[in-house]
Amino acid sequence: MADIEITTPSTIQEIIYESSRLRFLLAETFRLPLEEIDAIRLDSDNFKIDIYTKLTYFRLKPKGPENILITNPETRVLEMQFDPVLAQAVYRIIEEFGYASSAVN
Repeated sequence: MADIEITTPSTIQEIIYESSRLRFLLAETFRLPLEEIDAIRLDSDNFKIDIYTKLTYFRLKPKGPENILITNPETRVLEMQFDPVLAQAVYRIIEEFGYASSAVN
């Protein structure tokens, strides 16, 4: 299935609120207010989520059930982290919103 880009603010908020771990990561690690998110791209073929703002983007890509590649907000390099909760959340978000959102956007 093709990538799905979600730009509707209410759907972006639904996606972010699907996972408390994702909300924490955006707020504490990325220091990114929800209103600055312009789009979320869901890639169901490669199981990754890209979160776009006007200035930059962040990538979340699970590597199995326990590890995830995350964009480092300072270096902009993808780094592997042990975070089973976030990895599972990304899989769940892609499964739930990747197909359902294709009708919305």
